[in-house]
Amino acid sequence: MKKKFLLCLLIATLLSENSFAQRKGLSHKGNNSFKMEIIDIPENISSSFGTLKKQVLLCHPQIKNLQKQPLIISLHGSGGGAKPIESRMRASIIKEMSKPENHKYGSKILVPQSDKVWEPQSLSKMLNYIISKNKDIDVNRIYCVGYSMGGKGTWEWAMLEP
Repeated sequence: MKKKFLLCLLIATLLSENSFAQRKGLSHKGNNSFKMEIIDIPENISSSFGTLKKQVLLCHPQIKNLQKQPLIISLHGSGGGAKPIESRMRASIIKEMSKPENHKYGSKILVPQSDKVWEPQSLSKMLNYIISKNKDIDVNRIYCVGYSMGGKGTWEWAMLEP
């Protein structure tokens, strides 16, 4: 009897956690605002990366726009690079831009990952590759945001390429 009760309790807990995650926007499956794509940066480019990882997450807005779209690059804080790239699908910037009031902006979101520090030269190479493969990005409207280590990386990258 105890085993059945514990099994039922476990199933109920898992179902409620999944439901809670979907209600809070923590599940990328419930996010209809963006098509999420994991991109592998080719070896001939990524081989010169130091701490920047060769996989990035690129989110395309589901609302199709005939005009070029702005790109928001989100740099995580320390510890964010230790998680698999799939975990970045729940990044706060994606949740925020998924809100109905923000759909009008139609921005793409780029979420790279790094260990220890952000290297501006590697970020530039990664961005050049992403732009070359996504002709619908408006190169005059590229924005970078970050917190903690990502904030420092944002400033360092801006000093390299204002």
